[in-house]
Amino acid sequence: MTTVVSSDGRRLTLGSTLGKGGEGAVHHIVEAPDLAAKIYNPGKAKERRDKVAAMVSGRLNDKSTYVAFPIDTLKSPSGEFLGFTMKKVAGFKSVHDLYGPGSRKTEFPTADSQFLLRAAINLANAVASIHATGCVIGDINHSGILVSNKALVTLIDSDSFQYRVSSDTYRCLVGVAEYTPPELQGASFSKIDRTPNHDNFGLAVLLFQLLFLGRHPFAGKYLGKGDMDIKTAIKDGRFAYSSRKAETMMEAPPFVPALGDYGEDTLEVISISQPPPSSKLSCLSGLIRLLMTSN
Repeated sequence: MTTVVSSDGRRLTLGSTLGKGGEGAVHHIVEAPDLAAKIYNPGKAKERRDKVAAMVSGRLNDKSTYVAFPIDTLKSPSGEFLGFTMKKVAGFKSVHDLYGPGSRKTEFPTADSQFLLRAAINLANAVASIHATGCVIGDINHSGILVSNKALVTLIDSDSFQYRVSSDTYRCLVGVAEYTPPELQGASFSKIDRTPNHDNFGLAVLLFQLLFLGRHPFAGKYLGKGDMDIKTAIKDGRFAYSSRKAETMMEAPPFVPALGDYGEDTLEVISISQPPPSSKLSCLSGLIRLLMTSN
């Protein structure tokens, strides 16, 4: 087994692999069962070293319970930076498994409309808590969001968040087009400081997917000539559920809920004008109260 060293000199033993990604692998820690270790692939560690050290120094892990933030840095016995420790996330599944109707039957068989709304509220809370730390998620998308069987939410891959310390800004260098706001479509993320408002667009898309059977708000039938992909639809503001079909030239897919099924407040929840999470929370709370009184 591989031995790593924490910042205070403790020697820790990496256990079995919890998961792998493009940047590295996450391992159990033999001596700390409530923690996990992210170990970067060769060549990636140097790129993330200063950012992770800044996040650890800023004690971000103490500022949000919704995120697996870096807790401590890890080095090799020879002193080479390797990665970091974080809280272990167990018993959670991808938010995609929840909002996808097919996977929901298997992974969340008892999830009803109230459960979906509770998950949506917790997701909005999570994003608000991240912004309160001074971070911007940047690459907000379904792959970094996990949900428990109690509708609790945890975000992972926090080392990709944008984080600013004094005059240094550690940018988020990646993004998924389907969750990227119109003004950033096609942009070079290495040259852009992201804002909480940019996150709010991706959050709105995710909330929409939770409420509308996994459908993307900009995916529908294009009434013009040719095809319309989601990226172009976002850039052009072609919201598929808009009442202004003559302008958007888009039609919602069949057999999905209508905006009116959830009430007018739903427009605020998924608005492309990107209201802050606190505004979305108020609307979502109203929706869940409505569902509870109608059952």
